[in-house]
Amino acid sequence: MSTFGDWLRAERKRLNISRERLAADAGISYQTVSNAELGRPVLPMTERVLHQAIVNVSRKRIEGFQPSDVAGKSASGGP
Repeated sequence: MSTFGDWLRAERKRLNISRERLAADAGISYQTVSNAELGRPVLPMTERVLHQAIVNVSRKRIEGFQPSDVAGKSASGGP
C-alpha cells in the first residue's frame, strides 16, 4: 500500500526539488520532510502543508511553461 510519504517522495523527485527546498516552501524543517517521506508519523496539518507546497511548485511550473520550452521546438512548432 502506498503511503503519504511514498507519494511525497515521488512528487518531490518528479519536480526535481530537494528536501531543503520543499521544507523552505512549506515553512517547516528539513527533518519534518524527511520524517514524512520515511513514513514516520507527522501531524495531519503537516501533511496538508506539504501537499500544498507540492501543488504550488507544480502550479508555478505549469503557469511558467511556454511552448518554446519544449527542447528543439520553436513556439510555432518548427525546429
